[in-house]
Amino acid sequence: MAGPLDHSFEQQEILLLKQYADAITANIPSGILLLSPDLKVLKANPAFANISELIPGDPEGKSLDSVLPVAGLSDWITSALTQAGSQPLRLDRTEWLGETRLQIMVIGLSQPRRAAGPILIVNDVTKNHQAETIQEKISAILETSSDLIAHADAAGRLLRINGGGRELLGIRLDENLSNLSLSDYLPDWAKSFVLNVGLPAAQSNGIWAGETVLSNRSGQHTPVSLLILTHPASDQKQTQFTIFARDLSERRPQSAVLEYQALHDGLTGFPNRTLFRDRLEQAIVTCRHENKPLAVILMDLNHFKEINEALGHLIGDKLLQEVGIRLRKVLWEFDTVARLGGDEFSVILPMADKNGAAAAVLKILLELQAPFTLNGHTLNVGTSIGIAVFPDHGKDADGLMRSAEVAMYAAKQAETDYAIYDPEHDPHSPHRLTLIAELQQAIELKSLILHYQPKLDLKTRRVVGVEALVRWNHPKFGMVPPDQFIPLAEQTGLIKPLTHRILSDALHQCRAWRQAGKPLTVAVNLSARNMQDLALIDRVASLLQDLQLPPDALELEITESAIMVDSPRSKEILKRLSTMGVRISIDDFGTGYSSLAYLKKLPVSEIKIDRTFVSGAASNPDDMVIIRSTIDLGHNLSLKVVAEGVEDAETLDRLVTLGCDTAQGYFISAPLPPEKLEQWLSKRADQPKG
Repeated sequence: MAGPLDHSFEQQEILLLKQYADAITANIPSGILLLSPDLKVLKANPAFANISELIPGDPEGKSLDSVLPVAGLSDWITSALTQAGSQPLRLDRTEWLGETRLQIMVIGLSQPRRAAGPILIVNDVTKNHQAETIQEKISAILETSSDLIAHADAAGRLLRINGGGRELLGIRLDENLSNLSLSDYLPDWAKSFVLNVGLPAAQSNGIWAGETVLSNRSGQHTPVSLLILTHPASDQKQTQFTIFARDLSERRPQSAVLEYQALHDGLTGFPNRTLFRDRLEQAIVTCRHENKPLAVILMDLNHFKEINEALGHLIGDKLLQEVGIRLRKVLWEFDTVARLGGDEFSVILPMADKNGAAAAVLKILLELQAPFTLNGHTLNVGTSIGIAVFPDHGKDADGLMRSAEVAMYAAKQAETDYAIYDPEHDPHSPHRLTLIAELQQAIELKSLILHYQPKLDLKTRRVVGVEALVRWNHPKFGMVPPDQFIPLAEQTGLIKPLTHRILSDALHQCRAWRQAGKPLTVAVNLSARNMQDLALIDRVASLLQDLQLPPDALELEITESAIMVDSPRSKEILKRLSTMGVRISIDDFGTGYSSLAYLKKLPVSEIKIDRTFVSGAASNPDDMVIIRSTIDLGHNLSLKVVAEGVEDAETLDRLVTLGCDTAQGYFISAPLPPEKLEQWLSKRADQPKG
């Protein structure tokens, strides 16, 4: 059940604004109108009735134009709000209403939410009453309020505070404020929330409302509702804040502080997993009742563990806080942002379908593109994001969160920034469960087949080896693409027996070819999961010994990203395989994370230029520059260089000119079953070698 702290932003905002409109503006001689986003009057103070006495009746609920019939007023305000961009809006004009000269000031936000629109301040300047400014009048009255009302600079340092605020915080009347900051009166666990979330949000949006705890010098905690408004400094160059705080201790039990701590993340101030789930359940009930969609975003930071280990947890914590600030900056206030633990964040997007969620994710990705500078370290942070939408992807909180998690891991697997939930990626979907069971049977019954793609030596123009590529001809679904069942095998643990089966079949075929006078090498691809399997070493050694094959007849291809999953163990496995005499090739080179320093430490004999650079090289000069540089790099490191994805004669000729060692691709030959490959090789035997 939702606790008393779980007011939505709109409820907090309208409650606080109406309370201050009543308590603060009652005696101000300026007329004040609190408007809704569609410019209807939510509240009018008594002074407005005196100023606009030509207009009969209660103004509340009426349109602005009927309450204040100044030509073009609504259009003027609406146009200014639209053009204001992301900046708070302040307008000022003077108009005649009958024989009364009115000065009209508008204070508002560029993107009004459902709860509150602009505020109008109206003064009768017929007799040019300019003895005091509006701000001075307001300040004189606010000084008597029992609520805390203060002005602070952009860093949170107090510039002015009223009597109620001094009493709440224990600040003496004769005490100098120059060395006092709002952070001095926030417990450590609340500082990040107010300073890193509240103040930046107010600076960006013009207003922010929330709940927190203030602590006086005696250590006494007071739960408060907090409203922060931007306030322009006199030089118009720096933002200042007007801060309102109302003591909630009389309306709430003393356990409110403990309740807040129990429901919020101490590092970012965001809702934690418990409060997030509660809000998600409430949002689902509302959307189900209103027949509206709802989206959930789940995201984590790529390689956060490495950042923590390399730079320390203090930098890691600061990074999480900065990520939280950027998330809050680009999302609406009524979107719930939570930190679920570690580097995992989640967002509830009310009334958002998958397109709306994708648009929000693109805003997040764009905001996170800029590097983070923390204690002298500049970090680029990538994310993996999953999206799930109610009710299509889940009917309850558990279902939605599970679907969002499936989508997030699908994004990781595909190395994309985000993914929307797809049942095909779900390990618990009926189709996937069927494929898992049947894939296991296919491995055990040896019903998977291998095709082999030739690798051409560009100096001798002879075929010197082949790459083994697994195929699954499913009896019901037909030919299942490898990009469907290989990830399935990796996620379920079947990749280990699948790799062992491929190794066995490929090496048996290699022996058969060699016995027939075809001294080919065979290459087998390994996945990231294989790089954690120490049993792989014994399996390879046993097969080579049983088949009486030399170790260099086998080549193992590993992608850069697979090596980086667990570099110490990966290095150990590669080192032992290389010591055995097995050749090691880095696949998809140029698309992963390898540095030159790291590459030099690996027992690698070959690098393969990724097909994304090779396939379009004939028409793309930039790709050709990358290919030339990679060939030079490989040769300088005493490595063989293979180009995969050769699609035409021009590309093949250019590779020869650049000194590339080996090539493969559909221009040379598509992957073929063993018997067709043998026929293809026989035809080539009659051709001149050169």
